[in-house]
Amino acid sequence: MINRIQTGCLIIFQLFFLIGMVNARTTGFHVDSLTTLVDAAISPYDQVRPGDTLYIHAGKRDFLLIRNFHGAENLPIVVINHGGEVRIDTDHHFGISIQNCRFFRFTGTGDEALHYGFRISRVSAGAGLGIGGLSSDIEIDHIAIENCKIGGIYAKTDPDCSLQGVRGRFTQYNTLIHDNYIHSAGNEGLYVGSAKFFGQWVTCNGKDTLLMPSLLEGVRIYNNIIVDAGKSFYPDDPTKMKHGIFVSAIRNSAFSILFNTIINPKSDGIRFSSAKSRNNAVYSNVIINPGAYDYYENGNTSFDGEDAYVMITDKLTELFLENNYFARSTDNVGFADSGYVLTASSVLIDAGSSKNRDVDFDFYHNSRPYGKGFDIGAFEFNPDFLRIEEIQSGNLSVTIFPVPASNYLTFHLKADEPGKMNVTIFNATGRIMMEERKEVSNIGSNAFVADLSHFPEGIYFYRVQLGGEYSTGKFLKL
Repeated sequence: MINRIQTGCLIIFQLFFLIGMVNARTTGFHVDSLTTLVDAAISPYDQVRPGDTLYIHAGKRDFLLIRNFHGAENLPIVVINHGGEVRIDTDHHFGISIQNCRFFRFTGTGDEALHYGFRISRVSAGAGLGIGGLSSDIEIDHIAIENCKIGGIYAKTDPDCSLQGVRGRFTQYNTLIHDNYIHSAGNEGLYVGSAKFFGQWVTCNGKDTLLMPSLLEGVRIYNNIIVDAGKSFYPDDPTKMKHGIFVSAIRNSAFSILFNTIINPKSDGIRFSSAKSRNNAVYSNVIINPGAYDYYENGNTSFDGEDAYVMITDKLTELFLENNYFARSTDNVGFADSGYVLTASSVLIDAGSSKNRDVDFDFYHNSRPYGKGFDIGAFEFNPDFLRIEEIQSGNLSVTIFPVPASNYLTFHLKADEPGKMNVTIFNATGRIMMEERKEVSNIGSNAFVADLSHFPEGIYFYRVQLGGEYSTGKFLKL
């Protein structure tokens, strides 16, 4: 009898211990819009544990520096927007900086009505988002970055005289960058790894020292949209180069660049400078109008114009290119006018590589593949994606008609109580196209007509909110 009681007490103790562990892993910490430094060495963030979440409150803010957070494998620390869009507009030398963090996810998925919960709208003196300072095992997703003086996203640790970040002492593992939108970065859209693979001489404690940059292992870049990268950098000098994606310093592991849409980079679409890595894949990307094409084709170089799509700086590199789409213009691609989603006649449909390397969803989280094969680029065409269904949330019911829409779209709203209604329409890149507010005084049926006559053709998303309830959906405008 005693043994049974002891066993029962042990089971109860273990149960409470496990419950406590689960609760510990789901603690949330809130960061208001005035805070610019979030440091795990400073209270209250010194209480953050693996599996916890940092909620960044919505609203306009200055730069944001996040440092010293260490999650665990399968228990990352998550930083997510809360209550709407976090918008950064700054004269600082970065928009967001992530330093000395590991097992860490920075994601803009905190509001289902927004594709980008974080929007870096301007950085007048530097980069959009940086990952460095011995950071590793990092995931960055659903961030919009625009109008940065230098790069969109940097992911590398530069060595210094502390020697902590040099090759052999530090390796940046498992870098995932996906489902981001980068427009008008002053330099590269994505810059991953160091361009100074063979090191650089610096003076440390009065002595000339060769610092070798650390290497990366396990890099995956997919479902990103990168537009006009580097176009403002010496625009009349093709010898000063900036690229859509630059990658380098990868150790003996596979590097995957899949399903990205790269439009009008100043120089190369992708510049790959990592001879040591193996089984590298550049599959199912669409690259349009790389600026170095004419320079390579007609200038005094050893390259051909075609090299501007994917430039491989060392011909001994093991890099596999499969089913990418390269063109000088978007004329025959089959993009919708409002963005880079695919029309039913797009040449990119079912034309991608069969090797998706476990990328099972597209930019809008629709399943890949839909038809006979994977589509090229960030979007997977799916006619079901265009079908409009009634979406209900709480006591709010919204239907829209006609579908597809032309010059006007009617929102039919059933309300159980009066209140203030907000209607917001976004285009395929997340930009707000229309925002209207009106008073709903009728209980029951209400209607609101949106003027779409000035909208280009394409797919759009909407959010209708009444009080604390909302409905979201999407529609096609013809």
